Amino acid sequence: MQPLTKKYTRIQILGYLFSISIIVVMALLSCNKTTPAIFGTYRIYSDDPSEERWMIGENTYLKLNNDKTIIYNSTMNGKQRFHFEGNFTVDEKTNTLTIQWKDGKLPDKMQIQKVGSDYVIQIGTTTYKKEKTSS
Repeated sequence: MQPLTKKYTRIQILGYLFSISIIVVMALLSCNKTTPAIFGTYRIYSDDPSEERWMIGENTYLKLNNDKTIIYNSTMNGKQRFHFEGNFTVDEKTNTLTIQWKDGKLPDKMQIQKVGSDYVIQIGTTTYKKEKTSS
């Protein structure tokens, strides 16, 4: 009878571990409620051909990371113009970012808007459009 009890205990332990792992995975998924659709890189964008010519050689972007960090970076012809980092929270009802920048005089609130199938951020008169990811 003793070997049967040991097998039953092992099966019971495996069952408990399986249950705990499912609970942990569900908890992790529910903690990250922020829609992953907003995360990614937003590049400076314009439909205006005269503005597109101005943007040649410019690499300006906002990057929203899953760990709630943000990067605002710009280079012109390979030379660094600015690079700012911070942390953000998201109001999921309005898709408004509240940002704590580490330095720089940047907006502490930005709203992500859904325009058709695109996500955009407007800062003043400049539009940043989220890059499409290949699935």
